[in-house]
Amino acid sequence: KRKGKAVLIYLEKNKNETLLAIHQRMSGKFIIKNKNEKILPSKYVHLKILFNNKSELWFEDQRKFGTIWYGNEKNVLNQKYFKNLGKDANNINFNDFYKIISTKNASIKSTLLNQKNISGLGNIYSDEALWLSKIHPRQIAKNLNKTEIKNLWKAIRMVLNKGIKLQGISMRNWLHPDGQKGKMQQNFNVYQQKNCKRCGSKIQKIKIASRNSYFCPNCQKIK
Repeated sequence: KRKGKAVLIYLEKNKNETLLAIHQRMSGKFIIKNKNEKILPSKYVHLKILFNNKSELWFEDQRKFGTIWYGNEKNVLNQKYFKNLGKDANNINFNDFYKIISTKNASIKSTLLNQKNISGLGNIYSDEALWLSKIHPRQIAKNLNKTEIKNLWKAIRMVLNKGIKLQGISMRNWLHPDGQKGKMQQNFNVYQQKNCKRCGSKIQKIKIASRNSYFCPNCQKIK
């Protein structure tokens, strides 16, 4: 399963399920080593799970930003990261989303990135959703009207489901456990793009909440 940006691996089916939870952060990735493969783990492999059939699951993390939790499900999900998560970006209903956005006196981009507000939405998907809904990333969240917030709510679901369909973003370290790349990076509308795919204007890059943010100055204007 997934909760926020963490992968949850349930190891036992009983009332006190044992849970392994991993947040991959910036560079963490899973690697499957089949029993007949003659490969050695790199120095960045920090966890190895050995299976009865002699295959292995490795967690590799070059930057060492990843986090691993292990234990009883209740205890793991009671950890600070999970307790502080807001409602899931791909499941939150519009009324709850509207209540959150319409009360925040901060930029809409930083509001979306704050996992305490809404969980599971990262930097790239936020830019893509804001472009799709024609909202400037520095727009103060509470100044958006109900129609704009609804358009953003729909756009978030659209870009997340597009990312799932295209099997994620492989720009640097991230790969599927079998080594295959995701294809979402080939279908960006605004992130790291030169020109707007809607109007042709030059895409601009600014810093918000210490993250690079891409937007179209023509399509996405501050009110």
